[in-house]
Amino acid sequence: MDLRSKKETYLLHNDLTCLALGLVGQVTTIDLRNEASVTGLVEQVDGYMNILMSNVIYVDGDNSQHLFDDFFIKARNVRYIHIPDDVQVIPTIHNQLRILHGKGGEGKHEKPKRTFRQSRLQRQQEETLRLVEEEKRKKSEMKKSQ
Repeated sequence: MDLRSKKETYLLHNDLTCLALGLVGQVTTIDLRNEASVTGLVEQVDGYMNILMSNVIYVDGDNSQHLFDDFFIKARNVRYIHIPDDVQVIPTIHNQLRILHGKGGEGKHEKPKRTFRQSRLQRQQEETLRLVEEEKRKKSEMKKSQ
């Protein structure tokens, strides 16, 4: 069961938040607005891009390091998210959108089930295209015969 709000779901589908969601389970670095950086394992990302990380090394503006087991970053404090080199951006976004739509993960390309109305409209369009092609063929035959 999905416990996301409508706004959160909207942001996941229409923002690059889905890319951050694709980083769950990856070790990455996040630069914060206060000139600090956080490196660790991304555990959770919500629709607002709040991030929960574990096994974190926090490096503040003075380059002193602090270790944390868990670290929560509010979305408004994120300046940059470093995408790991082994993560391909476009396929990750497509995969996350497929997962959000409930169509499974990588490699699953299911055809959407059409309603009766959609099927009927598709048949009508195919018939129209066939008639247009016949007319073109007749015109080209008439030009050749003249």
